Amino acid sequence: MANVVIGCKLPHGIRLNIEGTEVHLKGANSSLIFGGYGMTEVDSDLADKLFDQYADAEYIKREMVFKQSNAKSAQSAAEERKDEKTGLEGLNKDAPMSGITPTDEQKDENKKAKG
Repeated sequence: MANVVIGCKLPHGIRLNIEGTEVHLKGANSSLIFGGYGMTEVDSDLADKLFDQYADAEYIKREMVFKQSNAKSAQSAAEERKDEKTGLEGLNKDAPMSGITPTDEQKDENKKAKG
């Protein structure tokens, strides 16, 4: 059976159940990432079922999880999408969000941490 490569940008990956088979897609915390995507090799028939079953999931619609026919194509696709945000990224310490600013003590700690 042929395999495909699935890229996943979710921080810790995701575990999905496909017809009684659990599939663990490696995420952005994986040891092998390209463009912020973890890469997992999956049987192509199982991958097709996965994408059919979860077609309405936001992470599929927004291509936070995608599939390609081979590793080289998956790496290229991940690099093309590297600037896409999942909404699960960490906050910027210097400007966490609109209307919130760090205290002077936190600013000093941030400066020390940056060197």
